Amino acid sequence: MFSSLRQDSLIYVLNKKDSPTLSIGRVVSVSAPAPKYPATFTNPMANIESTVDITVSIDGSSYDFKKIPSQLSIYGDSNAVISETREAMASEIETMRSNSQNIIDSADYHRKVIESCSGMLEQLNPSLAKEREQENRLTSLESKLGNIESSLAELNILLKKGKE
Repeated sequence: MFSSLRQDSLIYVLNKKDSPTLSIGRVVSVSAPAPKYPATFTNPMANIESTVDITVSIDGSSYDFKKIPSQLSIYGDSNAVISETREAMASEIETMRSNSQNIIDSADYHRKVIESCSGMLEQLNPSLAKEREQENRLTSLESKLGNIESSLAELNILLKKGKE
């Protein structure tokens, strides 16, 4: 639990931005657990959950993690995950890797969905089909014109060589 961390305890930080990186730091300080929600007269049990603020040193730089649930041993958001245990962090990394692999493995399926949806939209809106057909014809004509230009350039070179 984060509330049991002490100065110089190891802490694992997974930066999930862009290309994920793992850093191992040392705890500089941990605040005393503070109630997550203020106690009220109508609900005195509201302060059972508590949070801590943790300051971590990684490669000489200091990082502050605020309002971390004190009863957890791993916590994260969309940018970073922190853990007090190597095992919990390894599990988090394996889950992240598995999710990414599943996304990559499903790419062909999603390409087929996109193609299929395009066809269905054209079926519902025939003007889209006409636009797509015109684009295909234009692309084909541009390609043929490029080939003709190349052939003419080659013929021109041959004619110039023949005159010499």
